[in-house]
Amino acid sequence: MLLAVACGGGGVSKEEYVVAASAQLGEVDAALAALEAAAPETAAAAAADVQRRLVAAADALAGIEPPGELAAAHGALIEGVQALAGEVGGVAALAAAGAELSAVLDELAGLPSLARLAEARELFEREDFELEPGWVSTST
Repeated sequence: MLLAVACGGGGVSKEEYVVAASAQLGEVDAALAALEAAAPETAAAAAADVQRRLVAAADALAGIEPPGELAAAHGALIEGVQALAGEVGGVAALAAAGAELSAVLDELAGLPSLARLAEARELFEREDFELEPGWVSTST
């Protein structure tokens, strides 16, 4: 992963930012996909793993100094991933309590942090900036 080694406070270049931030968004997407694909008997463990992976992704994102014009969007992205990590704890508790996998996935799809991440995406789009892969989403 690329961490900022900025000279003069300008952050990394847009190209470097795409590589670094996209890698972490890929981790977020992969973590959520793993939860969606989990068997009912492993959903609680999968949700706990997702939470751990989200915290790691948020920490890694926080270690990237974005280009100046992306600072607000980057901050919103970090906040969204951190919020998602916190909210996934409730999903993990629901799964651990033996809820049906469909209820767990419905809970995941309705998390407020996903709306916060959509707001972050809009901030990036206002700067004519797009990250890869296609952002955080749930298929439910």
